[in-house]
Amino acid sequence: MDVTPGAQAALQRYREQQGNNPTSNELRIGAPCRNNACDKSYSGPESDATPCIHHPGQAIFHEGMKYWSCCEKKTSNFNAFLAQGGCQRGKHQWSANEKVENIRDDWFSSNGTVTINVYCKGAVPDDVRVTSDGQMLRLHVVHGFGKKETDLIYDLWGEIICSESRVVVGERKVEIIMKQKDVAGWPRLRYDPALDGRENVEEVVAE
Repeated sequence: MDVTPGAQAALQRYREQQGNNPTSNELRIGAPCRNNACDKSYSGPESDATPCIHHPGQAIFHEGMKYWSCCEKKTSNFNAFLAQGGCQRGKHQWSANEKVENIRDDWFSSNGTVTINVYCKGAVPDDVRVTSDGQMLRLHVVHGFGKKETDLIYDLWGEIICSESRVVVGERKVEIIMKQKDVAGWPRLRYDPALDGRENVEEVVAE
């Protein structure tokens, strides 16, 4: 991961300005639960008594199928995967950061690479995580100088070579530069079953 000089300078200025006014780690009303698939928000101490229905496992994307390792309810439909409810009860893990779901991004391709720009000011390099299996790409970024966080998942139109891809954290955006496995141009960033015509596989529940 590379960090631009502008991003480093902006973070340093912010930390110096906050030196005498440390930010509070107290939970705010509306703080989201970090656990996978839990859609609850913190509304006060009574929220701790509500059940957290979540997926304790990891998201798996393999050979066109998408599922959680804890329950293995498989589907080829990305939206159906995102809509799957949790499979276990547990305790909430509240986040002190504001959860930002709608964040601007764009993309372009050039000379065998595809670049995604995610526009977020004040991204914290130590809290930027990009993972991919070559087809699905996941981004977790803490931005707003540590006050906000965003999670994005991309079901990419084509395959990428992870070892030859890189991430650049800038002052106002995070840039994901992906090496294409096939140099042919992509008609769109995300795979769309309605447009791209892969065979639709119905959901199955593993025994």
